[in-house]
Amino acid sequence: MAQSGKDIKVAASVGPYGAAMADGSEYRGNYGVGKSALKEFHAKRLELLIASNPDILALETMPDTQEVEVLLDLLSDCPIPYWVSYSCKEGNATNAGQIFASAVDLAQSAMAVGINCTAPELITGLLSSAVSSIPYVVYPNSGRKWDATNKVWIGTNEVGFADNLVKEWIELGAQFIGGCCGIGPNEIASL
Repeated sequence: MAQSGKDIKVAASVGPYGAAMADGSEYRGNYGVGKSALKEFHAKRLELLIASNPDILALETMPDTQEVEVLLDLLSDCPIPYWVSYSCKEGNATNAGQIFASAVDLAQSAMAVGINCTAPELITGLLSSAVSSIPYVVYPNSGRKWDATNKVWIGTNEVGFADNLVKEWIELGAQFIGGCCGIGPNEIASL
């Protein structure tokens, strides 16, 4: 990477509490636990990730603003820049049902805020529904949904997103664009 001449950064992923539950709750939030349990879960993980000295911390696939509040508190003195990206659903809401614009407001201390692990066709509406003083980060999935009961992806196998969508995201303030679940190197190369 250092020999490529490109300004490459390494982001350490800080995923949601629900992913450790292995029941699909990372896609819906509302875990049924309080902030103290979330703090206990994330504190040691953040300590280890920060000690590894990544360029960026990616607080990603966050379905619930309660969890983001805990993470932002834990990172209040962190010297490493971080972004916050939410997993979202129709209706301009996080997967836990909070208003996306309010979720964006909450994360204005980050280097970027945005959306990941969300169908590409929802991104433009979500970005349009909010106002941010920091750049957006956008890395949607292929549009398929995870069936936590049967542990399979459902939906079409079409992958990628249309050029016109990417242009819309850039016009709305997206400066960091990539892909999440189901997006591979060919789709990333087309960006």
